[in-house]
Amino acid sequence: MEKSMRKSNRSSGFSLVEILMSLLIIVVVVGTILPLLANSMRQAHKNRFVTTELAVVQNDLEEEIFVSSRGQSYSVNVDIDGSNVTVSGELVTKNFAEGKQIGIFLRSR
Repeated sequence: MEKSMRKSNRSSGFSLVEILMSLLIIVVVVGTILPLLANSMRQAHKNRFVTTELAVVQNDLEEEIFVSSRGQSYSVNVDIDGSNVTVSGELVTKNFAEGKQIGIFLRSR
């Protein structure tokens, strides 16, 4: 009778070792996920900055196309399937995001 009472008292709850092992597993999982989350947040911030800068450049280019006076014209010869095609227009460039530059060739109509 005494054996059955001891056994029933022992089986309730978790042991200290089981609780510590569970906490250790949780700490390891969280420790591997946090650096990945930090990297993705940094990348998202960088992408948001570049997207904002490109929107500004797009706005500037649209103003350049429709508002400002025209600059110097260029002619470009393009070889398409053996036939020479001459395209004339002007090259418009804008600076954005830490010294990066975007250029667009505007074709004359």
